[in-house]
Amino acid sequence: MTKEQEGTQKDEIQALEVKPDDSWFIEANDYQGNTVVYLRVQVTGLLPRRAGPFSDRETAVLALASLLSDVIMDIDCEWSNDLNAYVEDRPFQHRSNYVQAEDELGQAYLQQIQAQSINTPMTHRRNSKKAVV
Repeated sequence: MTKEQEGTQKDEIQALEVKPDDSWFIEANDYQGNTVVYLRVQVTGLLPRRAGPFSDRETAVLALASLLSDVIMDIDCEWSNDLNAYVEDRPFQHRSNYVQAEDELGQAYLQQIQAQSINTPMTHRRNSKKAVV
C-alpha cells in the first residue's frame, strides 16, 4: 500500500468513533473455500444486520465508515431537529442538540441525569399528559 493510499484510507475511516471490535465480524467460507468477512451491524430497535461478504476486515471497516459518514450527519442534524417534538422540556436546561455521543465525558452527565430522574414523571412536549417512565 502506498503512502497516498494510506492517507486516503485514514480519511475514509474518520467516521468511526470507536475501534473495530471482533464482535463486529463474522468470518465464513464462500462456495470456493475462500475466507470472507461479514460485518454485523446493530441499531437499537432493529434486528441485527449482516453486510457482506467482504474480502477482509479492513474492507468491511471501510464500507462501514462510508455508510456512517452519511448516517451520522442524519443523526446529528436531521434527527436532532425532529426530536424537538418529543424531548422533555426542562427549564434552564435548553439544548439545541438532543443527540449526544455516550463517551467518557457524557457518561458522568448521563449518570447524573439518571440519578435525578428516577421516579420522576416526564412531560411530553407533543401533549401535556404526564407519562411515568
